[in-house]
Amino acid sequence: MTGSVDNDLKKLIINKYGSVNKFANSIGLPQSTIATVLSRGIENSNVKTVYKICNALGVSVDKLMSRIV
Repeated sequence: MTGSVDNDLKKLIINKYGSVNKFANSIGLPQSTIATVLSRGIENSNVKTVYKICNALGVSVDKLMSRIV
């Protein structure tokens, strides 16, 4: 199920920001961090990183994590 969540996350990023790089720059994280989240899974990420991503995309952490568990 993680792949589906990560794919949905990438689609949201592209739809709202046009690219992963623009998204990373807008939230103050390195592009490599976002790439790692998308490749390894958001559930393996730092809580602060997850919160920043969800906040920027307008997605609640609870809703996102409920799709993973």
